[in-house]
Amino acid sequence: MTAPLRCLGATLFVGEQQAPVEAHVGVFLPDTGLWGGILHRVPTWLAVGLPSADQVRLRLPTGQERRVRPLEIAEAIDGRDVSVPFLGEGTVPF
Repeated sequence: MTAPLRCLGATLFVGEQQAPVEAHVGVFLPDTGLWGGILHRVPTWLAVGLPSADQVRLRLPTGQERRVRPLEIAEAIDGRDVSVPFLGEGTVPF
């Protein structure tokens, strides 16, 4: 993975709901454009809807927005927020 881009002001959209998150985004295979990363500080109330959501989108502070595919939902460490690994869809947003 190339050096990740750390975005403190990203926004995660799950259906009609949204919340600010911290996103660590990078390119896994530069020749293929496969990108993804880990979403941190995802509120538990939003994370529970990820597996059944028709559409999950990530907006970076630059305004770039892409669909993402959550891979797994980690258990909340502090009882409020979770971390979620994901793969991005479409072109790399940075």
